Amino acid sequence: MKTWVGRGLLFAWWCAILACGASGAVEDDEPPLLDWNEGAGPDEQAAGNVVDVATDDPEMLAAQAEARRTLDTFLADLANPPPGHTGHAIKTVFYDGEVGEHMWVGNLRWDGTRFTGTLDNTPVNVRNYQEGQTVTVERAAVEDWVYMNGEEMVGGTTVAVLLRRRDQQQ
Repeated sequence: MKTWVGRGLLFAWWCAILACGASGAVEDDEPPLLDWNEGAGPDEQAAGNVVDVATDDPEMLAAQAEARRTLDTFLADLANPPPGHTGHAIKTVFYDGEVGEHMWVGNLRWDGTRFTGTLDNTPVNVRNYQEGQTVTVERAAVEDWVYMNGEEMVGGTTVAVLLRRRDQQQ
């Protein structure tokens, strides 16, 4: 049985998700590979830089529920990260009218009720947000969270679903 991602590839995938290169710097020629775009049909289809997933996808909804259930673990690490814990980010949906796009927010600050940070993805379908824009996210709107412990990704429940599906298609 194939694992969803090897330890060495984990950092590379995390950087690809955040649209950065191996150095951690944002590069224009490396678009985000994994965004969950709302409004997809029942079948997951890759559309450019966005992975379309049905809004009622039970596996993705379960991954989001797990991320919300464990959010306090993330908050504790964000408040006092041990050495090597970096890249803290959360994922939420951003809307432009009826169109929703699920994207990552990094450079986080937590005020006890909501996060403030910068949008880490270049929107594909949502035109009223820009990469690097300062955004605010309520705790209840968090759909996933992730940080790096050295080269190991911690959290990333929705990412794990997408990577496993990608591996199953190969």
